[in-house]
Amino acid sequence: MNIKLNTYLKLTCLLIVCCVNSFSIKAENIFQIQDIEINIDTINSNNVRNIAIQNAERKGIEILAKKLLTTRDYNKFEQINEIDAKYLVEGIEFVNEIITSETYKAIFNIRYNSLRIREFFQAHNLVFTETKSNDIPLYAIFSNHEEFFNVDKAWRTMWGQRIGKHYALNMNYQEMTREKKNKLSLPSFLSLDFIRENDDFNSNNMVLIWCDPKIKGKRIELNIISKIIINNSTTIISNNFLEEFSINNAEYLEKIISTLEDNVYNHWVNSTSHSVDLQVHKFRFNFSSFNEWLAIKAILERINSISYYEIFEISNKKIEGNLYFHGNIEKLRLILNENNIYASDLGTIQIIQLKND
Repeated sequence: MNIKLNTYLKLTCLLIVCCVNSFSIKAENIFQIQDIEINIDTINSNNVRNIAIQNAERKGIEILAKKLLTTRDYNKFEQINEIDAKYLVEGIEFVNEIITSETYKAIFNIRYNSLRIREFFQAHNLVFTETKSNDIPLYAIFSNHEEFFNVDKAWRTMWGQRIGKHYALNMNYQEMTREKKNKLSLPSFLSLDFIRENDDFNSNNMVLIWCDPKIKGKRIELNIISKIIINNSTTIISNNFLEEFSINNAEYLEKIISTLEDNVYNHWVNSTSHSVDLQVHKFRFNFSSFNEWLAIKAILERINSISYYEIFEISNKKIEGNLYFHGNIEKLRLILNENNIYASDLGTIQIIQLKND
């Protein structure tokens, strides 16, 4: 009797939760910019507080654009002359304010309206993402590391310092032993043979960068192949750099590594970008516990590119419905995966389940 009652209560709760076919998407922290510092000379300025707020609103938009846009589209954004930053703002918090006879300093936290930001970006044809990646394994190898010891050391150090350079891209640089690097060839590297026994081998997302250096007179030529795997789909990018060579100075690597990381970042933004078109994708969720559906439901409501969902069949074992998503099925699978949901294709329907990490 108790089992029947519990089952009935669960299904009743499920019906209450699912009868609402649409919901308001919760904006994540990506639309809030913290600690915007503004300094103004107060000697010849009136209404310094209002001026500071206006400056902070514009500065915050610039920071937000850099977080969400491809590097190319951020350059396009910088060329926009008229931006009504105030219209895009949802709330302002004064963190600190210091006023003297000569200077004004204030620190603000600003929350931007997610719908208006999307509208603004789309009106200017700017490609943006709202998906921050989970850890993406990065293997960046200097092929002649024994011959170019100092350059290789700088290469490894600079890659290790790239954490957090792009908000949406979370690459996790993997160090390799000298012995393992000595055994590598370009084919074995690109085919992932060197990590076949490693958990990274089964990653849906991964970045491989192979740098082949050669001395040409007083210069060093760096031939670089980047293999970018996003959602099990591969893109190959080749780059060639020619720089002045010094045994003890490899500062030129900073710019090169930044360019290579931008390549990966732009690919990530394009792969997860918010599409204008709203597409319908059927899904089925098989569950043994009501709590599993609550966990899935909470995740779906957190994903900004899902406008809403609807349920058209419920039983005590499965839920079927439609997801209204701004993007195609490949993009949906990728974004679900980054949010701890695994989706498998079953013809015209996606079977979704919580990932067991």
